[in-house]
Amino acid sequence: ALARDGLRKKMIARLGPEAGDILDEFLSFCLAEERTGLPGLESFLSTLENAGPEIKREMDQTRDEVRVMTVHAAKGLEAPVVFLVDGGSAPFSDQHLPRLMPFEGSGDHWDGKGYL
Repeated sequence: ALARDGLRKKMIARLGPEAGDILDEFLSFCLAEERTGLPGLESFLSTLENAGPEIKREMDQTRDEVRVMTVHAAKGLEAPVVFLVDGGSAPFSDQHLPRLMPFEGSGDHWDGKGYL
């Protein structure tokens, strides 16, 4: 249905070429669950949530793009600018004001002025 109706091309055009790998892995997971899993949508969703497919691939360092990833996934990667977001903190209060850190770039790094 994805190929016949052009949905795969539309999803890849909207989400980028990496979406093709994710779609392929998800469809393989669905077919395997259809053959070996318990019947019913509820059991399928439970299996997907608890033991769903994991996609690992090499990052293309030459692409000029923003990548959003977990700290675990980013381990060992290098980038000229990195934002660390703490989503596990308590809701905003005066104790959670932004902290600015001086950035000293050189060479092929960010040479902007000010703080990050």
